[in-house]
Amino acid sequence: MTEPHPAAKTASLTVPLLITRAFFALEKALGGELNKMFTRSGIGACVNTHSYQQWPQRPFHRPLDGGTVTYITNSPMASPAMTQPPKKRQTKAERRSAILQAAGEAFFLQGYAATSIDSIIERLGGSKRAIYQEFGSKEGLLVAFVSEGANELLASLDSAYVEHHDLRETLIEFGCATTSALLSPGFIGAYRSALSEALRLPELAQAYYVNGPGKAQHRLAQVLNSAKNRGEIRLEDCDTAACHLLGMLRDNVHLRVVLGLSPRPSQKDIRKHVTSAVDLFLNGASASAPVAAGKPRLTAKTAKKK
Repeated sequence: MTEPHPAAKTASLTVPLLITRAFFALEKALGGELNKMFTRSGIGACVNTHSYQQWPQRPFHRPLDGGTVTYITNSPMASPAMTQPPKKRQTKAERRSAILQAAGEAFFLQGYAATSIDSIIERLGGSKRAIYQEFGSKEGLLVAFVSEGANELLASLDSAYVEHHDLRETLIEFGCATTSALLSPGFIGAYRSALSEALRLPELAQAYYVNGPGKAQHRLAQVLNSAKNRGEIRLEDCDTAACHLLGMLRDNVHLRVVLGLSPRPSQKDIRKHVTSAVDLFLNGASASAPVAAGKPRLTAKTAKKK
């Protein structure tokens, strides 16, 4: 009897492997008739011990006699795992995004201190070395998650977008994107991590603020200053005004979700909250202020006229 191939000695005897061995035993016993019978029936056939047949096939296992068995892609007996094409290899950017997403989920579920690089690899696969080469450390992962998330949010304040939309619409779209992101599991996890580690790792808290909230406030202040120069709004300090608006957007809605007191609101509720905050920011709360852009508030004086 021919000695088994070395790889066969260590391979686990899965069901497909056992079926393959049984087929070859019958094939050898019948002198090739089984293979011809399968071919005539239209079910498909294994390759013989020395060559491939005409069907599109992939190497599967080397049999005991040294030949090659392949997947039978047109056979009803073939399992989905045997017939599925190999997964497309991720690009570097896709891999980086997947790592950051897995890290955000881990920070949300486990907290910063309890999250390890190993736990992130368990979710994603890959190697420690690749993550350390890309991000440097666990702290680097958190900072990269916040920074790249902030960059995506600030796309709604891109100069080209701002130029073609009025200020109210721009602020509402920015507010919806920002609030939705702040209430996502990844950002909630990053926020909790920065708070819990602020005293022990002040550099982490600083990096979180500079790359997240600080970056958003700076860009928002630029947009408000441009609107001020165009005469659309009257503000003395656009940076402080940007800070006020971001606080209004976050509000107690964010705090309640962070504390686990409320579930994440729906997108409809988020837009309603953001629209209210933006209108209050732009129009104020005085009796003479309009309720919304272009709609004057009904006051006692105007009511008498009616």
